[in-house]
Parts: sequence; C-alpha cells; structure tokens
Amino acid sequence: MGIEQAAKAWIRGGSIENLTEREVDAVFRYLTVNYELRYFNDLTLAKFAKSPLTWIRTTAESMTEQDEKDFESNPEEWSKRQRWITCYSDLPSIGIYGWKFTIQEFEDRSTNGKCIPEERAIAIAPWVKNRKAVLLHEMAHAYDHQLSKFPVYRDYVMVDLYKSLGEADWKRIMNYEGWVENARELRHSLLIVAKCFLLDKRCGWKPGTCLGYGREEEYERVLS
Repeated sequence: MGIEQAAKAWIRGGSIENLTEREVDAVFRYLTVNYELRYFNDLTLAKFAKSPLTWIRTTAESMTEQDEKDFESNPEEWSKRQRWITCYSDLPSIGIYGWKFTIQEFEDRSTNGKCIPEERAIAIAPWVKNRKAVLLHEMAHAYDHQLSKFPVYRDYVMVDLYKSLGEADWKRIMNYEGWVENARELRHSLLIVAKCFLLDKRCGWKPGTCLGYGREEEYERVLS
C-alpha cells in the first residue's frame, strides 16, 4: 500500500500500526500538507500574499538613471506609472512542514490529540473516531502558536476569520459564556474557536465537531 492509500485509509478509520516510524511520518506529511493547502491558507498567510500590504515599490537602490531623471522632473507622475514588484519575504513563515506526528495513547481517555509547540510535534490518540476533525483541530493549535509571535499579522487573520464566519455566527460565538472556561481548561484561543467553527462549515460537520472535547451538543446550541 502506498503512502497516499495509507493516509486515506487511516482517515477512514484504518490502522497504520504495521507501518514504520518513517512511513507514519510520511502519511501525516501527506495529509497535513494537503490540508494546509485546502483549509489553512488564511492561518499560513498565503491568502494575503497578493494583498497591498505585501507589495512594495521599486526602491531607490534599484532605480534606473531614467527613473531618477523622471522623478526629479515630475515626482507625482513618476509615482503613478512606476514599476511595482511583489515581495513575499516580508511575510512570516507559517506552516506545518517539518512538524513531527505520532500516534499516542494518553492517560486521559478524553484526550484525542495534543499539540506540543515547543517540540513542533502533534500526537493523535488511536481511539479517535473523526480523525480528520482532530487532526485539523491540532493543526489549528500549531498555526495559532506560530502566529502568536507575529501579533500584527494575527490581528489581520482574526479580521479575516470574522468576515469568513459572518456577523451572525460571530455574535453567537461571542455571546457564549463558556469561552473563558474553555480557554482556561483547554487552551483554546478565540482564533482557534473561530477557525474550528469555520472548518465545521467547510467540511459539512455539526458546529463544534472540530472544536470537540465532547461538547459538540453544547457548542451546537451556541450556533443554533
């Protein structure tokens, strides 16, 4: 069985216990890279790569002699017609590539997965039923941790999540009194909460499925 087939089989509930550690890593790499491209172009900032914030004008150092003459004679006209170049290097590098994934049994059977940012690692429990939801959930934790180092970009991501969810759903989320307890007990930032509900929409799941932890019915009431 190839890596692609093994990955799809695992998502559907199949076992990968007979695979080597290297093969297990390849399975998760296949899944997470594909999920990143499909579901996380906002949290990786790829969605904003062509926004005005990431375009810069030609710098003085790259101006030609004709540019300098035109600028001196008519700066305003030169500015209107000058060249623009795309610059992506000013965007932080946010991504899942290079993270380590393992199958791990936890002492607490209510734990389906765990993200360990300081180790760039994610562990998934073997008893998980909706494996895709749990994997997406832990990936959201990984991106949230990386974005926390770039608060300005994180703010723009939050605004984009607000627009993607819509005002009605956002108000329902904000009116739920349990988020403070949720954040304290489960380390779920508002970004993770919003992204998980958006993933529910994208994947056609009941509200709260991706956020999980056995509170699906409670979360569904929030958005009902």
